Amino acid sequence: MRKVLSSLSLIAIMTILAACGGGGGSGSSGGNGGGNGGGNGDAGGICDGAGDGTSCAGKGMIEISTLAQLKDISNNLSGSYCLVNDIDTEGSDSNLWTPIGTQANPFTGTFDGNLHKIENLIVYTQYSGFFGFTNSATVKNVIISNFSNLRTLNGTLLTPMERVSGAMAAKMTGGSATNVCIEGSVFAQDSKSNTTGGGAVGIMDGGTLSKIDVRASVSVLSDNASMTSIGGGVVGKMISGTVTESSHSETSFGVTAAIGNAAGALSYAGGIAGYVTSGTITNVFSDVALISSGKGIAGGIVGYAQNLNLSRCHAQTAVLAVNSSDVAVGTAGGIVGKIDAGSVSKCVAMNMGMLGKDGFMGRVAADKGAAALSDNYGSTTIFYYSSGYVHVSGTSGKDGGDKDLLEGELSFFTGMLGWDAAMWDWTSDASNRHPKFVWQEFE
Repeated sequence: MRKVLSSLSLIAIMTILAACGGGGGSGSSGGNGGGNGGGNGDAGGICDGAGDGTSCAGKGMIEISTLAQLKDISNNLSGSYCLVNDIDTEGSDSNLWTPIGTQANPFTGTFDGNLHKIENLIVYTQYSGFFGFTNSATVKNVIISNFSNLRTLNGTLLTPMERVSGAMAAKMTGGSATNVCIEGSVFAQDSKSNTTGGGAVGIMDGGTLSKIDVRASVSVLSDNASMTSIGGGVVGKMISGTVTESSHSETSFGVTAAIGNAAGALSYAGGIAGYVTSGTITNVFSDVALISSGKGIAGGIVGYAQNLNLSRCHAQTAVLAVNSSDVAVGTAGGIVGKIDAGSVSKCVAMNMGMLGKDGFMGRVAADKGAAALSDNYGSTTIFYYSSGYVHVSGTSGKDGGDKDLLEGELSFFTGMLGWDAAMWDWTSDASNRHPKFVWQEFE
């Protein structure tokens, strides 16, 4: 993790600049205040672990109240389950979690966490997550607390050549997940395989993710120049599907990192998704630090997209695209690093700064390809750093109208951009005044 920490020193510099009034897109709200941690306060909503106030009784579902019963789901992958209480999996190096569902036999049933916590999962497998594989499953009201798979597993040739991590599921095919909270650390590293990590889902192939609240760091590393690393705050690689009303945020200084340590290694990092083949992402935000290293592409919301429709989003991050020596060689965008086709609309870049190759940075999109960009805005005080110099975006920043965002400026978002006032909250985040979701109940 040495290179991650080295890159973080650059983020710290940007944070200092923001605190001094030079960076961050907050206008009169004073930049990003205390970095990404100060704005969140004490989280409520999905992550508060209070249960949903209802009993599992009468739902016609199999009730889960013990760790043994939780593990036993693997013996009936099409069942419908309801969590009665919090369950501590008591994870340790000698007590590892075996993910539910395999590629050959995925979980296809329904799991209702009833807003109780599944705690202390430790997973060291090729496909790491509470679920390994799901197919047309329904997952809802789940809190995964203190997830960890922070372990380097190198030297074994995997079939297929990939290592995938997602706290909720390593791979999700179709189906849906709603009301999910993730807390902890998601990690993937390998010297002989492609690595992919997402805060909630590693690889998403169809289906819908909604109301996903990720408060976890995501770190994905490759030590092989011929391999690819992909890291996303909510989903690592999105083949198809929809992500809506979701966020990647942390109560401590958070990182989404896709690090290609070897020279020339491809890497993609995004606050919501690292790499998108095709899909729709709407009503999302990210306010953690991003790093895409090696031959990298990084974006505040999405790293790289082939074909994506992205709308109503905001990012307040530091976006870095640097090599293993912290030299700016990559592509960095406030909202999207690179997009080939599709659209980006009604998004706002509030980023405190970017580090990338000169000419390969943009407030909204660094490289917009054939995508249509409309009604996007970016702060006039975003710092760009490249080739040894710093400059402010000013009024000539790429792909977005200028906007000095004012504290609690509800009329701009709901009026000009058409954001849903019933979905977004401008008053609860007292120290940072950036839009959050009403169900997050920040104090």
